[in-house]
Amino acid sequence: MKKLIFTLCAFITTIGLFAQSTEKEEYEKATAVLRAENDANNEILTSLFRKRDRTEADEKELQQRLGVRDSLGYLIDETILYALEQRKPPFSPRFVIELEKVVSSAYTWSNYYQGNYVENYGKLLERAAKTYERLPEELKVSPPGREMKTYLFPYPKVEVGDQMPDVELPDLDGVMHKEIYSARFLGDGLWSLHRGNAQDKRNL
Repeated sequence: MKKLIFTLCAFITTIGLFAQSTEKEEYEKATAVLRAENDANNEILTSLFRKRDRTEADEKELQQRLGVRDSLGYLIDETILYALEQRKPPFSPRFVIELEKVVSSAYTWSNYYQGNYVENYGKLLERAAKTYERLPEELKVSPPGREMKTYLFPYPKVEVGDQMPDVELPDLDGVMHKEIYSARFLGDGLWSLHRGNAQDKRNL
């Protein structure tokens, strides 16, 4: 009986792994042509970057190739996201991994780059957020799910002059204290811990 149960568990695990592998192959197949073009373009880019004495024609081609790289990168992300949007529950861990890759790429582009695709990647993030909301809670709290959430719903930025909220922090004896900390005192305390003279700040 135990052997039968073990065999059944192994079979179910194998089926799960096969399903995830098949799903991964679907995403790769959907972008196979784009990825092949991107790889070929990147090879030429690498050779141009390594060229010591680039001519004016080389520089022109380099800029064109960089534009092609950006275009293909966006098309790959958009194609994968479209494939993810078409899938119906239940969702697999592979689904979350692929979605997190698209979200990470879109967040990086829309926040740290300039160019024609910044606005488009911002729209990708909006679409990805809707797909994220379809996930069950157990996948939202998985490592890629938590990572994705920080990109989709980032914490508000703290600016100079903003008031710090009431927080609870432990003292050196581990006792929690709820107090109002100013940015100056909080920063000073963290600096002290880093510098190794936190004992001097025991009474802060």
